[in-house]
Amino acid sequence: MHVLFVKLSSLGDIVQTMPILEQAHGRGVAVDWIVEKQNSSILIDHPYINRLISVPKLKLSNIGTIFKAIKEIRKVKYDAVIDFQGLLKSAFWILFSRSAKKIGQKNCREALARSVLTDSFVFNRAAIERYFYLFNKLLDITDNKVTELITINISKTEMEPIDKLIKREYIVMAPATRWESKMWPAAYWKRLIMLLSKYDADIFVVGTTADVSFINMIIKDTKAVNLSGKTSVKQLFYLLKKAKLTVALDSGAMHLSAASGTKLVSIFGATDPKLTGPINKDSILKADISCTPCMLRVCPIGNRCMKLVSPEMIIKKLLENVKLRYKK
Repeated sequence: MHVLFVKLSSLGDIVQTMPILEQAHGRGVAVDWIVEKQNSSILIDHPYINRLISVPKLKLSNIGTIFKAIKEIRKVKYDAVIDFQGLLKSAFWILFSRSAKKIGQKNCREALARSVLTDSFVFNRAAIERYFYLFNKLLDITDNKVTELITINISKTEMEPIDKLIKREYIVMAPATRWESKMWPAAYWKRLIMLLSKYDADIFVVGTTADVSFINMIIKDTKAVNLSGKTSVKQLFYLLKKAKLTVALDSGAMHLSAASGTKLVSIFGATDPKLTGPINKDSILKADISCTPCMLRVCPIGNRCMKLVSPEMIIKKLLENVKLRYKK
């Protein structure tokens, strides 16, 4: 069987879809994958992807590249296409695919997206469980265990800079996210770093190039190391996989850490951990107040839910997960 996966964005969503690659490989299913170019790096050279089709964003300025991508998609007649995205932008690419069977969610976020599907299903569960559900429906199986662990292909050249950084046990912090409502206060991150300073562990703080100034602010006058914008996605995965523990918000880095198998403390507020959180719900910290999850990108009451999760609560949860040695 030859199947086309459509999952265009974002990093966290792609990471949560990737465990199905191993399941497909184990059942003899060949997989091609359509992804937006800016999100493709983690999928490049994946051992279980037959053909990776990187597509541009749907903008008029990309019209030439869009036609090239359509031509590439139509080279193969697929046994089935799975829409893991459920948006109009994924429906566009599916429309041009050559397959008699196109499956996805009936209750997708943009209702028109299901108009290109031949089979659609309602399944109100966590994102990763929805993805497995669609794959299981395609193969008509029920014995497929949901997992968030993934395989990536990273070269020795990419691993070397990370290996040189590592001198002892370390903790990774991922303090940035795209939604303002999901941000934990900078002062809380700074205090958390201070509370951890008595332990014999390095602290690496990760993010994108856009997060450099924010992270420099929270690590000022500490020995934490700012790695924002200094790692590729694959290098970040490798760093997380070797870490003692990760502390993260609801972000791509959080999903990468969960997918690596590393111990995790994840802080939730505006978003619902039942839908987008890691499988291990014991790793989640959130305030128990009536307005969460609100799913608002900007909080009208100053991120109250995030402020109610204190650095001391993080330390308590962290020490329930790992043992850290005190500095001598």
